[in-house]
Amino acid sequence: MKAKLLSFFVFILLCGKSWALPSSGRLYQAQYGYRVSCNICHSSGGGSSVTKYGKDFLKSGANSAAFKKIEDKDSDGDSFSNIKEILAKSNAGDSKSLPASPGDWLSN
Repeated sequence: MKAKLLSFFVFILLCGKSWALPSSGRLYQAQYGYRVSCNICHSSGGGSSVTKYGKDFLKSGANSAAFKKIEDKDSDGDSFSNIKEILAKSNAGDSKSLPASPGDWLSN
């Protein structure tokens, strides 16, 4: 039994960083008033590679205060600050999603 439990914890430690965190989406919704898809922090949904916005969020503490810390950044390098994209409901983690043309990323 101890061996199985130890194996489980080793698995969690090795793979834990690749798991999506739905709680981060809930924190985002509480902060900005709308639900987002995992594509705000991941390139192709939860579990895929992390976008620059996702990396900035993680580096800033991955909590509700982290959103505030990265609002003035332009994580995706598209010349719009994260907060301008957030207010326009465009994806601050995708340089192709702009305030004037956010795309359908919220429906994913």
